[in-house]
Amino acid sequence: MCLLYRALYTLQRNHSNQCGKMVDTQSRYRLYSYGYTPPEVRQSTPAYRDLYHEKAPPDKLLFDVGVKGDGPGDFIYPRGLTVTLDGDILVADTDNNRIQIFNQFGLYKRKFGTKGNAKGQFDQPTGVTEMPYGYIAVADRNNRRIQVFSEEGEYKYEFPTIDPPFCVCCDKDFNTAVSTTKRTIEIYNREGKLLHCFSIGGNTRNHIGCQISINNTRAEVIVCDTFTGLVKYFKYDGKLVYKFEPKAASEGLTMVPSAIGLSPLGDILVADALNHVVNVYSDKGVFIKQLLCPTDEAGAIQACAVGPEGHFIATEFSVDGPHSLKIFRYLQCVCHLTRPGSSKRSTPTQME
Repeated sequence: MCLLYRALYTLQRNHSNQCGKMVDTQSRYRLYSYGYTPPEVRQSTPAYRDLYHEKAPPDKLLFDVGVKGDGPGDFIYPRGLTVTLDGDILVADTDNNRIQIFNQFGLYKRKFGTKGNAKGQFDQPTGVTEMPYGYIAVADRNNRRIQVFSEEGEYKYEFPTIDPPFCVCCDKDFNTAVSTTKRTIEIYNREGKLLHCFSIGGNTRNHIGCQISINNTRAEVIVCDTFTGLVKYFKYDGKLVYKFEPKAASEGLTMVPSAIGLSPLGDILVADALNHVVNVYSDKGVFIKQLLCPTDEAGAIQACAVGPEGHFIATEFSVDGPHSLKIFRYLQCVCHLTRPGSSKRSTPTQME
């Protein structure tokens, strides 16, 4: 038998050398009644980049900013995120009790806030949003208030909330929507007067805050309900307009929505912190495509937004994982028509 295998190996090697091609390894030692059958000759499979050269699709991850820590550009449980009309990225760095500001490429610009309950101080800020005229609203959870600042971080005013706030959004008319840890939505006007308060359903004993977004064209609050696994649309008065369960890209997977964002095209982007994916849906919940997956270096996304230049921006953290800000390709942007490699900054370079 050993002589037979040796003979087969010699025949295979000669056959392969004559053809100059790779032979399928699974058919090298086919035995049909101890006889030799020439294997199928197959071409070697080229690597994707070898096949397409410079036409290969670029890496989706553009910038990976920060590590778990309290230095400039680092984070400890960054729960809130928004992008301004000018492209600046604002991150609610929750356990560092501050708001950090970056440019569209993840370069650290400045920060404001310290721990406390005085004006301009925070105790677990979990949400941040841009208001008209460049004002910045911050959900100061443990102080049960919304604080408003100038775009430079100068304190302007504040108003209390009924329940501890978790996420905050604002429309073009200064109507401010606040999701709370008691699974309610509170709507305030510009002066901080409460207009509406309603429940999003579910068990209020589960103090799980929900990420929300506002559809300016329809005056609706879009709720990413992690507890029920649904995306819900509410009018400002609390009327439930529509809801859908985000479907996974593959059978056998279950979406656990953790963050939500709106694209300039009106599509809904839903992040799944458990499976490390981001899917795109129509406003009626029809699955369009998978935007990110673990091979794109997407992690446990907790908050997300789409920048004016077309970048998909997210904050990530987990108990034993990284705490960071990531910037991905999404829509075609002028700033990345070429194909630069992704960049990781443990402590970003400060802008002059």
